[in-house]
Amino acid sequence: MKHLQDIKKFKQKYFGGCTDDFVKLGFKARLYRTWISILTQFHFLYLWNSLFREKVYASAEMDMEGIDGRVIVDNNIFDLQVKKISYRKEVGIRRFTRGKRGNTYIFEILYIVYDPKELNRKYMRARESESRERYRIMMEFFNRYLLRFENGFIVFKKEYAQRVYELMRNKLGNYVFRDIFDLKKLF
Repeated sequence: MKHLQDIKKFKQKYFGGCTDDFVKLGFKARLYRTWISILTQFHFLYLWNSLFREKVYASAEMDMEGIDGRVIVDNNIFDLQVKKISYRKEVGIRRFTRGKRGNTYIFEILYIVYDPKELNRKYMRARESESRERYRIMMEFFNRYLLRFENGFIVFKKEYAQRVYELMRNKLGNYVFRDIFDLKKLF
């Protein structure tokens, strides 16, 4: 019962004028988005471990530091961050350290949740050449490396993990993406 009182205090403080149903629906929506992100992250890590002898490992401590997985390739440590490409303001603000940390490289594993038909529609309607190029790059990236199920869930093709592995072995360094045009690093 004590937890119920804490939840009520939290609701009153942050959602004072809202109904219980509104708060429950918002909470449910947030949990759903979080769950989908976790499943997508796990998919990449399991895909990696099924393809390569250098296994990705993860822990709660690494997760608290913003590291979704760590792998050692050719005696180099790579911290992986599986991230959704989004234009939502709160997603655009980076919370984690960028660039190299000590002797560890950071590699962002990006994915797009757009429907490919919607991307194509945006590409066709874009008036500026920069916007057209942005959508073209996203479509090419999506078609090459991602698969979208009928229910909208996105998974990685094995070619994506293979490309990341190749970049780690041949072009050691950070793969931190500052904008959509940086996706060309993966082509």
